[in-house]
Amino acid sequence: MQRLLYILILFLLTNFSFGQSENILTIEQVSLPNGHFIKYIFDGEKITIRENGKQRQQIKLDQKELKQLDSVMNSIGLDTLQEIYSRPVFDGVNWTFAFNLNGTEKKITLDNYYLENLDILLRKINSFIKENDRIISFGEDMHLKSDTLIYYLPDFYIDSVSVPDAYDSYRIMCFKKGYLVTEILDSIILCDCRIYPVDNNANNKKRLFWRAFRLQDDKWERNFYDSDNNIIKTEYIEDIIPYRIIDEKVYTDIGNKPSVEIYRYYETRIEKEESNMR
Repeated sequence: MQRLLYILILFLLTNFSFGQSENILTIEQVSLPNGHFIKYIFDGEKITIRENGKQRQQIKLDQKELKQLDSVMNSIGLDTLQEIYSRPVFDGVNWTFAFNLNGTEKKITLDNYYLENLDILLRKINSFIKENDRIISFGEDMHLKSDTLIYYLPDFYIDSVSVPDAYDSYRIMCFKKGYLVTEILDSIILCDCRIYPVDNNANNKKRLFWRAFRLQDDKWERNFYDSDNNIIKTEYIEDIIPYRIIDEKVYTDIGNKPSVEIYRYYETRIEKEESNMR
């Protein structure tokens, strides 16, 4: 009789736990500043998708899918992760991952931050959801982006500037058409240097100091401006080929893609210089 009772209890426990994981996970994504709230809730058996407090979909996982999800959750190194990762951006997207993994509870908050191991987990969860309902992600192709990018820029990008008395700082930027930063050298068609006023309230004083246009594949025209935006000097510049790198700067940020950015500045020469002073 005692043996029969033991078998019955074992049978009930086995059937109760079959098809269900002991692990629980909630992922919340908040988009700022509009305050769009999205949640994935995994209760050990099914995934519930909620959007701004309303249930959008519910997906029951089979035994194979549960084992896959458990395997990924156990492989992300939860004990090695910090509780908060943040980038200095006021608006953007925030994610909160709340785990109850093998009896251990942990919450991880990402403020405009990317972590590859949590991306792997999120992509596994999205693989169980229809494409149109995959509303939480770090970016569709984020995991495919290179961890290292190398930018080749002309040496006048790092040219020193003698800032006029009314200004206290300057910034040099390079753009392609549409004012988008590019990592492709040949698509850069414009570099400019902007200077900024000492008085933070004098926004109208912000202006260009110089601007360089790509004329051909290896030739540039750079114009210098006075305070009234009149061109006072023009330089015609040529890239020296093959490129001779005269400076290199490396920036590392694991919470971004690419996580390593290398800027290599190649040498150029001035072919001709013209004064436009009247």
